[in-house]
Amino acid sequence: MIYKILKPQIFVSCIILILLVSQIIFANECIEIEDAQVFALKSGKLFYLSDDATVYLYDISSGQSLALYQGSFGEPFAGERKVGWVDKWVDPIKIYLYDIIAGDIQTINTGIRRGGVCVPDTDDQNLVYSGNKYVDLSLGITYQAPIGFWAPKVEGRYIVGEPHDPYGYGFDAYVYDIQASEVRQLTEGLCALPHSFHIKDGKVVWRASSICGHEPVDLYFHDIETGVTIKLTDESCQA
Repeated sequence: MIYKILKPQIFVSCIILILLVSQIIFANECIEIEDAQVFALKSGKLFYLSDDATVYLYDISSGQSLALYQGSFGEPFAGERKVGWVDKWVDPIKIYLYDIIAGDIQTINTGIRRGGVCVPDTDDQNLVYSGNKYVDLSLGITYQAPIGFWAPKVEGRYIVGEPHDPYGYGFDAYVYDIQASEVRQLTEGLCALPHSFHIKDGKVVWRASSICGHEPVDLYFHDIETGVTIKLTDESCQA
């Protein structure tokens, strides 16, 4: 495991989608979405939750709205062509995936009991969620990994996150290679923040501290191909 410490001149760019809006303006048209929660904007389509707990798709080019789902809603997430959400108040918990191109909704029974933790993610090929299961969406087959995660992120053959079972793996960052069935530990003796992981082009970014639940919290980077882990910030050095 290779570590390098860089001075905090490195900046990480983030695009933040505004979650709560009352009006959204597109091409000189004003769409009244009162008390709405906007959770995705993909391929010219806006996805939002209305105040009556209905998930809507708004097509910007046509100006048409389509009701997709009504019921308990939580943990929204999106790939490039799939947008999803979780119903935590059914038993077992269900995940719904809307395919923007095909226009259909896929339902995944997670096996997680009502009220449990279920934080999903997708790269359009695979669906991952809290625990040690992942779904091949093209085959509709659920697989079991040797390691589970609290809030996993997936890209291609890699699943990353903090372990769901800290007693077996600790609180460090791990990556699971689906094709090789291999688990790799990225840090040692750190406490990763479960919801802080991001993966893009085989590069992983997350936040972690040396003592669980305590400051300072630093930013880490890992290149899966080279195996190099870099500590991007050192908050303990800040005045």
